[in-house]
Amino acid sequence: MSYNLSAILEGHTNDVRCVAAYSGDSLVSGSRDKCLKLWSPDGSGKGWTTQITYEGHTHYVSCIAVMQPNDTYPDGLIYTGSNDSRIRAYVPHKTSPDHELQGHSANVASLFVSKNQTLLSSSWDTTARVWLNQKTVMTLKDHEAAVWCGVILSEVGVMVTGAADGMLKVWKAGACKATIKAHSQSIRGKTFKVQFVYLHTVHTC
Repeated sequence: MSYNLSAILEGHTNDVRCVAAYSGDSLVSGSRDKCLKLWSPDGSGKGWTTQITYEGHTHYVSCIAVMQPNDTYPDGLIYTGSNDSRIRAYVPHKTSPDHELQGHSANVASLFVSKNQTLLSSSWDTTARVWLNQKTVMTLKDHEAAVWCGVILSEVGVMVTGAADGMLKVWKAGACKATIKAHSQSIRGKTFKVQFVYLHTVHTC
C-alpha cells in the first residue's frame, strides 16, 4: 500500500516531538516550542487549521495522551508530559491547563490512559506512576534506567513498562512480577501483545 502526501501542517516554531488523535478528524501535536496545538481539517479537503494553541509548559512537550469524555469532563482531557517533569491536563477548548500533576523529577517520556481513565506516566527518573483522580496511587520502582514507555493491559490487569536498558517489566497491583530482556537497546514504543508478555518472561523481579 502506498500513501501520498495530502497536507503539511505548519505552526510550530521548533521540532514536533509527539502527535495524538483527538476526536473525529482532529489531532494534537506537541513541540520543543513548549506548545501544544489542536488541528482540524479546514473543509477544503486539502488543508488543516490550528484551532487552539495550548501553553503552560516551561520546557518542551515530550508526550501526549487523550482521555475520552466522561461525566466530569464531557469533552475529555488532553494530557501532556514535558521535560520540565510536569504533567498538565487541558480541557480541549481552554488554552491554559485545567490542572497539573507533580511527582516525577525528570522528563516525562510517555503517557497512557486506560479504558477506566487511569493514567500511566513514565519518566527518565527511572520510575512510572499511576494516577487516578489527580493523585499518584502507585509508583512503580524497579527499573535501573530511564523508563521510556508504558501501557496498561486492562484485559489481564497488568501494566508493562520499557526502559533505556532494553528491559520490559510486568507489574500487577504495583508490584513487579516479571522482567523481560526484550531488546539490546532502549525500548521506546508502547504496543505490546499479551502473549509476548507471558510466553517470553525470563525471570521474576
